[in-house]
Amino acid sequence: MTEPSFPTWYTAMTAAPPERPALSQDLDVDVCVVGAGLAGLTVAREVARRGWSVAVLEAGTVAGGASGRNAGFVSPGFAERIDAIVERVGLPRAKELWALSEGGVEYIRRAIAETEMPGAEPREGRLSVRRTDDEAALIDHVAMLRVDFGADVEAWPTDQVREVLRSPYYFQATHYANAFHINPLNYALGLAADAEKHGARIFQNTQAIGLDPAGAQKGADHGRAGPRTSCRARRQHRHRHDRCRTR
Repeated sequence: MTEPSFPTWYTAMTAAPPERPALSQDLDVDVCVVGAGLAGLTVAREVARRGWSVAVLEAGTVAGGASGRNAGFVSPGFAERIDAIVERVGLPRAKELWALSEGGVEYIRRAIAETEMPGAEPREGRLSVRRTDDEAALIDHVAMLRVDFGADVEAWPTDQVREVLRSPYYFQATHYANAFHINPLNYALGLAADAEKHGARIFQNTQAIGLDPAGAQKGADHGRAGPRTSCRARRQHRHRHDRCRTR
């Protein structure tokens, strides 16, 4: 992530990350994670906490893409509408998926509390606002979430919404009491720091260019003129090695 030359919300609110080198030599680990976004860092943290050796290869910087530059809302549910999910997979399976999403919300809340991440304190609550005036549809939607999924949600009428969001373009809203907002970049940096605390090694400016399932010795130039490097991960349950070639 390249720092802008002018102040932004990110530069004002983000904890200064440590310098992390590029991978410059062969490395033999239990798990090799490609990408230091939210998914990769979560995997690295959990693997390291269980005592496995892990290396993370990141082509740029930690959370330098969408993982560190999103709106930061943490809420149960999915980008797809829940009624569309029910239609596609059925209510029982949709309930299982919803429970997984709620577990993800609690994982993030717990990770922040356990590690005392600087600058990642949750701000409670979230409003999902309608931009069309349809109170009956909102009431039906909230009733389904409460009855079928046990969600802690509340229907807000237009007047209540406009008391906190002073815009004539917003109408009714669904209030998620257990959702919250965080600084996503600080959260990602906190995951990285905790993974490293448990022994994970994170390499920035290290692009993975291929996976060799046979474990053959292969590599690629690192950067423009660096040494040949590779990161080999042991897959113990199959008694074999996978080698991830890097650039």
